[in-house]
Amino acid sequence: ILELGRRDTFAATVRRLHDALRPEYERYPHVVEIARSWGMALDQMAAIDRMEGDLDAALAHYEASQQVFESLFADQTGDTQVQRDIAVGFTKIAQIRVDQGRLEEALAQYRRFLDYAEQAAASGTAHRVPRTDLAVAREWIGRLHADLGRPREALPHLLAAAALHEELVADFPGSLRRRLGRASVLNRVGEAYLALGELAPAKHWFDRFRAAAFELAA
Repeated sequence: ILELGRRDTFAATVRRLHDALRPEYERYPHVVEIARSWGMALDQMAAIDRMEGDLDAALAHYEASQQVFESLFADQTGDTQVQRDIAVGFTKIAQIRVDQGRLEEALAQYRRFLDYAEQAAASGTAHRVPRTDLAVAREWIGRLHADLGRPREALPHLLAAAALHEELVADFPGSLRRRLGRASVLNRVGEAYLALGELAPAKHWFDRFRAAAFELAA
């Protein structure tokens, strides 16, 4: 009950903020701070919609937020944080499409996120965040291909994600999240090989998954 009360209070606060910012944005759409706040309010409204199970409203709010940020920062290609914020919006839209069962549309959004991640890595900023983004993009593209019955198309992406997760675990050995991510993708690689009827590599990757799982339990 307490948790529900907190959620309702948060939702009411977000809606009040949304209602207060709307006329300001309509009057001053080119003022950066107002536009940024409006985009963030739309993003938070989408999160509330999703939490309440209204996926159509969540999608509309995420797409509106994305439009605000893309138009506001389209010329700021050198601002890596802003560009990443825009790119992360692709993943939020993709997750709504996954929830709706519209996997091809989700795949298209993750491809856009992968394009961003590859550009960030090529720009010489390939530190932890771009590599994490690459791993997330590759894994989700692989997962969606697999869920759509295309294990052969899934496999290169899952293998790339597995290699990236291994690098991240090596660099951050104390991170439980990194090790969980590695275990998950190792299992998915095994499943892709199994779906292709390639039993020897499937066993190899399932063995690696079990080793990673035992490491988590240790």
